[in-house]
Parts: sequence; structure tokens; C-alpha cells
Amino acid sequence: MSWTLAGPGDLSGILEFLKRREHSCVAFTAHLLDNGVPVFPSKLKKRVFYLSTDSRAHRFGDGSGIAGLVLQTAFGFVFPVLDTPEAEREPQLRELSRRLKKNFFRSRTVMGRRRDVERLEAVFAHPPDTQVNYFIMSLVGAPAARPHPALADISFRRAGIRDLKSLLPLQAAYEEEEVIVDGRDVNSSVVYHNMRSALEHHLTYIAEREGVPIAKASTNARGLTYDQIGGVYTVPRERNKGIAGELMRCLLADIRAQGKNATLFVKQHNKAARAMYERLGFEHRNEFAISYYHS
Repeated sequence: MSWTLAGPGDLSGILEFLKRREHSCVAFTAHLLDNGVPVFPSKLKKRVFYLSTDSRAHRFGDGSGIAGLVLQTAFGFVFPVLDTPEAEREPQLRELSRRLKKNFFRSRTVMGRRRDVERLEAVFAHPPDTQVNYFIMSLVGAPAARPHPALADISFRRAGIRDLKSLLPLQAAYEEEEVIVDGRDVNSSVVYHNMRSALEHHLTYIAEREGVPIAKASTNARGLTYDQIGGVYTVPRERNKGIAGELMRCLLADIRAQGKNATLFVKQHNKAARAMYERLGFEHRNEFAISYYHS
């Protein structure tokens, strides 16, 4: 049993394996889709490794012969899915670590289910510089009934590319508060790229007071059966008024209309956000971690 570099013929089995646990690995699935259509990525930009329990079973398309998967991108992101006993064995993990270090790929950010991330880190040469821990929460079906009337003085709508300029300050504030982990300044080019991508490729909803955006929420990864939500942000002066919850309802209605469920990860210490998601009907499913290697 060894880790093997996957090819286009393995795609259907890989997607079936991911689909059964997609609430915790939507970002992985999203790298294998183009506008919802399965597409195997270029090996110059992304590599997928699989650990097979059977030399042929995974090729039949049901994923039953796959014991583990890892996606590695040329930008340094690693997404492990190691939730079988075979994939968690140290000899297999050490072999995987060697495979991830080959060629020009470098592992800078490891993200996924916390157990998977920490298993992989245990065989790396050194521990991460920073690790941020989250809870994975997911919602199957429609959100819980609204406990209070909708806010009358706030408008909610789906945003488009025409809203890019007005949303950049919210995106910058969100990244400073929720994304930056090492004290660096917010990169305006990254802010522009992330906000533009959200408007062009994802579902993005905003709340406005007198035409001025005061809150936003988007999908940030779109899978087969789940959409992952991220970038949820309300300006400080408008918090604790129920705005984020109503905004989430708009986004969730759109996700549901497209036949999908919703998932997200929230920082473990963010009790206010966790409580809001629970009121909407989200349930805790697992722990999630993002580990950063700066050198």
C-alpha cells in the first residue's frame, strides 16, 4: 500500500470518496470542478495523491478502494483527507511527506479536519509557525424558522461586480480581523483579488443601510453537495442587531435553491458567531485547523 499520484482516470472515484465527507472538505472538491463540472487539474498547478486499499477499486467510480487523499497546489496549499485507519499509519504518512516535498511544490499552508492536519504535521520536519483552530458547522436543508420579524430599515440583496469598489473596505476589514495571523499589514492587491473573485465566481450577499454596505457574506468554495460559506463580516457599529443572521438567510436560501447544503468553519473562541449559526440550525460536526509555515 503506497501513495500514488492520481490522473484523470481516477477522478470519478476521488469525487465519490470526497462526496461522502464533503461537509469537511468542500475546498478540496472545488479544486476538481469547473462551474460544477468535474475537471482533473493540470499537474503543473495541482497534484492529487491517493492511498488505495485495492489497486483497481477506485477506478470503478465508487471511491470504495480509496483510503486517503491529499491535494497539493503550486501555491503551497495542502488539503489532507486521512479519515481511515490505513491513511493514519505512520509509514504511509512518512511516505506521503516525502512525496509532498518533491519537485517545485512547497507546503506552506495545511488545512482540513484538525485530526488530519495534525497527523500530517507530525511527520513534517518542523511544526507550523501558526495554527488556527475552528469548528466545522453544517446545515442540511433550510435554516431554522426566523424568531423575529425581518429588519425593516436594512436592505438585503445579492451583490455583483458593480459593487466591487464599495465592498473593498469591508473585505479589507474582514481580512485584518479574521485572516491575517502574523501581524502583517493587509495586502490591498490580495483584498481586491479576493473580493473580485467572490463577486465573479461565488454567491455574495450584502446588507445596506441607506445604500451603504454594512455587512457581507459569501460562498468561498462550491462543491458537489455542499457550498462552503466564508467572508461573513459586519461593521462593528452594526453588530448584535440581527443583521448577519438575516444576511445568512438570504445566502442560505440561494444555496438551497441550487440543491445544496451549507457548511462553514468558525473560530473556536468566536462564541457570538457560533451562537448565530446555531440559531440558524447549523450543527457542530468536527474540528478544523489551518496551519501556516512561513519559512
